[in-house]
Amino acid sequence: MTATGFHHVELVMGMAVSIDVRDDVAGTPGLDDVLLWLHHVDRTFSPYKDGARSPVSVAASSPSTNSTRKSATCCCSARTSGC
Repeated sequence: MTATGFHHVELVMGMAVSIDVRDDVAGTPGLDDVLLWLHHVDRTFSPYKDGARSPVSVAASSPSTNSTRKSATCCCSARTSGC
C-alpha cells in the first residue's frame, strides 16, 4: 500500500506549524493558500515586525476580519452553548 496525503512543516509566527493531510489526494491541494494566509496573519499581527497592527485595530477597520472574528467566536461558543 502506498502512502497518501502529505505532510508539511512551515516556520511561521516564530514556531513550526505542521500541516498533515491524510486524505487520498494528488499533490498538495490548498497548501499554498494556507501558507499565504498564515504568513499574512504573521505580518499583520506580529508584535515583533515593523508595521504590524494590533488585532483590535484590524478588527475595527476590516470587514473580512470582523466576519472571521464573528465566525470564530460562534464556533467557540458552539462548543459550550450550541451557537
